[in-house]
Amino acid sequence: MRVRMAATAVSIAALAIAGCSGEEKKGPQTEAEVRAELASAERMQPGEYASNVEIARFEVPGMPEEQQTMIRGLMTGAAQVQRSYCLTEAQAERGSEDMFRELAQGDSNCQFEDFNVDGQNVSGRMICGGQGGANATMNLTGTMAGTSSTMTMVMEITDPSLPEGRAEMEMRATSRRTGDCTAESRAAAEAAERQAAEATKNAR
Repeated sequence: MRVRMAATAVSIAALAIAGCSGEEKKGPQTEAEVRAELASAERMQPGEYASNVEIARFEVPGMPEEQQTMIRGLMTGAAQVQRSYCLTEAQAERGSEDMFRELAQGDSNCQFEDFNVDGQNVSGRMICGGQGGANATMNLTGTMAGTSSTMTMVMEITDPSLPEGRAEMEMRATSRRTGDCTAESRAAAEAAERQAAEATKNAR
């Protein structure tokens, strides 16, 4: 089971959900369409945010139950660590462009399909290709507001290295604004921005 692939998909899903417009899409979206969707997103408010990911279900047909239990425990322990971060005013202002850059760098083997927003309700699908013939289809449902989000992601994985070539996983992610950024978290966010800008400059 490729835990890193699942974690990458969770990250991309959270970003993608923040960038859907009210017009329903059918089929794969082009880069221009994704940019347009992100540009129409409700802007997140600057401040301190707490985020958490929960593994609600993990099933690998044909794998011994004791192995599944061990993997569930490892994944649950890693996912349930609550993370706190600062979203600065500059990051909130750039919102859509930053989200697109993260999407483009996160995993270029993913396609976005059928995203739809009705008020604060969001639904959509991502189809991702991995190494060694592994593929994942993730169906997303959730809500998105300026200071919080909740998402349920049901992932169907096909992978020839698995006992029956498939697995299913359900994850739930939440993020909520808890107040203003602390001086420490703001400094960490600004330092990370400087490092990212320097890395981008050196990569050119």
